[in-house]
Amino acid sequence: MICPRCQTPMHRAAALPERWYCRTCTRYAIPGDSPEDIERHQQEREHAIALLDAALGPRAKQRDADRRIISEMEKTMGQTIQTRGCSKCGGTMYRTVETDDQGNPTGYPMFICNNCGNMEG
Repeated sequence: MICPRCQTPMHRAAALPERWYCRTCTRYAIPGDSPEDIERHQQEREHAIALLDAALGPRAKQRDADRRIISEMEKTMGQTIQTRGCSKCGGTMYRTVETDDQGNPTGYPMFICNNCGNMEG
């Protein structure tokens, strides 16, 4: 099978399902695909990546802002603020861990999501 863009041989993937891919441009083909099918796969892939970039872009900015806020709060409060992603909605979960004078945690409360209110241990 030949890549319609690069005109180089496509290589068989080692894992199932059976697919062929171009090592130069990452296009892939399923057995029996025409050059038009390969290009359609690539367009669908690029569209999906663009949608992911659009969806995750604002989140990255929010996470950076969250980190700055957390760092400032930890300096002034004598507490450690921990974060993680919410398994329910993908938002940011927080918990405030009280610390002793040396900064060692003294207890671990529940994480609470700032987006949906979900609580997790």
